[in-house]
Amino acid sequence: MDYKTHFIKWLKESDKKKEQTISKYVRNIEKISKELGEFQQKQINIYHISNSSEIEKIKKDYLSIGKFKEKDLKNHREYSSALSKYKVFLEKSEILLSSNAEFQVDILDTKEINEDDNEYKLGRIIREVEAPSTAGVSKNLTTGKETLRTPKRNDYVKQQKKNSKIGFIGEQLILIKEMEMLRKAGMHVLADKVDHVSITKGDGMGFDIKSFTIEGEEKYIEVKTTTGGINTPFYIEESEVTFSRDNASKYYLVRVFNYDKDTGNAELFIKKGDVEKNFLLQPKTYIAK
Repeated sequence: MDYKTHFIKWLKESDKKKEQTISKYVRNIEKISKELGEFQQKQINIYHISNSSEIEKIKKDYLSIGKFKEKDLKNHREYSSALSKYKVFLEKSEILLSSNAEFQVDILDTKEINEDDNEYKLGRIIREVEAPSTAGVSKNLTTGKETLRTPKRNDYVKQQKKNSKIGFIGEQLILIKEMEMLRKAGMHVLADKVDHVSITKGDGMGFDIKSFTIEGEEKYIEVKTTTGGINTPFYIEESEVTFSRDNASKYYLVRVFNYDKDTGNAELFIKKGDVEKNFLLQPKTYIAK
């Protein structure tokens, strides 16, 4: 069964996508089928797949290949986004096998999953600067004085979602930068091995990206991104601090700052080694018993 027609119908009627966006999704899925099939030397037609877990496997297989991962990044993740959208279509559709062995697809309401895909742009790193001596610490954290705060109502869910998007963009910027650095040095094999571990293995590893020096040594990179300037404080998990201490010789904290969502550009500085020795840390969360 070919689900291409059903997918297009779902994008139009339930996901409310424009024709240009629909054409891009459809075209990119066809490209992935062709490219991955040629690479694996077998015939692949993603539109013949009805199991969402198989789509997730195809996505991982596709992004594990260096040239396809780099292509996806440089095209603002439009290939992986197409696969994710097709996966949602399968998850949100009830696929029933009728007595005449044909599939009937009932489209469910999926308005709640519409995404503002173009809210944050992926640009480039425009400048690398020397790290400040008290990087990431605001004034009132270093004075030791109490400050009176005016109560303020925040939409924490919305803010967390925004921070997550900005953080992901920052990781993409550094992922591209690392791969380009290795390719320029002629280290194409190592460039293909650069791993966005926070995506491929999930959070909790203590770092976001595994890369390499041009000498072939492993680098564990943690990326911290803000729209604010060079001295804007940032959050770091205890697990990340511990990992940096245990792997100080290979640990790099890349501080991406002044991220502009309109241009997608940002600046950065890098500090290698134990986070506790490189930054002033202030506890912000406590466990109550």
